[in-house]
Amino acid sequence: MWLDFLKINNKILRILQNCPIRTHVLELYTKFNLLSLDKLHKHQIILLVFKCLNYAHLLPPLYANYFVLNAEVHDYNTRASTDLHVLGPRSTFRQRCMRYKGGMLWNRLPARLKLPSSIPVLKRKIKTYLSSQ
Repeated sequence: MWLDFLKINNKILRILQNCPIRTHVLELYTKFNLLSLDKLHKHQIILLVFKCLNYAHLLPPLYANYFVLNAEVHDYNTRASTDLHVLGPRSTFRQRCMRYKGGMLWNRLPARLKLPSSIPVLKRKIKTYLSSQ
């Protein structure tokens, strides 16, 4: 199903841009300044993590303590104390869970993107970061 949706999305982009079938997908997204679907998915997950950490009052109470920093788990001053605490997955199902995926994506971000800012500024920065990958 996901693959079918991806194909339809790419086809729509080709039609809108009047490009031949052999046009690379990356070029299609770059012309319209869009993120591919997998990068858009990552963008939304990172945005949720940011809101949970900095704007928890805007989210439902369920997300109050959804993500935990390593500094809150132990008292050791380590390089990873500002990263999110991520438990290792025991199954492939756990790898797809929001807590694991969000933690992994957040921990891979450069430190400059993790700094508190407004939501629109972060959206722009994350989009630039993901489109450069």
